[in-house]
Amino acid sequence: MKSASQKNAGAYLRTELGAHLKSTFFEADFIVLSPGVPLTHPLVASAMAQPSNTEVISELAFAARIVESFKNVRKIAVTGTNGKSTICCFCGQFLKNVAGSDNKVFVGGNYGVPLSICALDFLSHHRDGKPPPYKYVVCELSSYQLEHPGWRGK
Repeated sequence: MKSASQKNAGAYLRTELGAHLKSTFFEADFIVLSPGVPLTHPLVASAMAQPSNTEVISELAFAARIVESFKNVRKIAVTGTNGKSTICCFCGQFLKNVAGSDNKVFVGGNYGVPLSICALDFLSHHRDGKPPPYKYVVCELSSYQLEHPGWRGK
């Protein structure tokens, strides 16, 4: 017998890898793009031009919305030309070692683990009635990630 979540698999969230169906771009509530997908891709451009409720956003913007909704979590975003990964790593180590051993720190984004993994951790903890999994989130942001939808508009 299948659980309720198995019965509804794909009804709420669907992932398409490789070739995409045109219908996906016009039936979805959200289209979450990988940073490598150009906004000029014909299906993406046409979905963004439609006067529908479909929102085209980046993986980073989608994850940031979730993380931002947890108000008691401190967030640090690092961007710039050089040294982003080093600064992120330093901030993470500093927060883990100086602020106390019970501090749980996520370090990622463009560096290491995608922010969407952090967001899924937050959602699963919230769903299970647990406190947030991290006290601090340190996220490296590349200029390329900041140019995608959700940060500078549709």
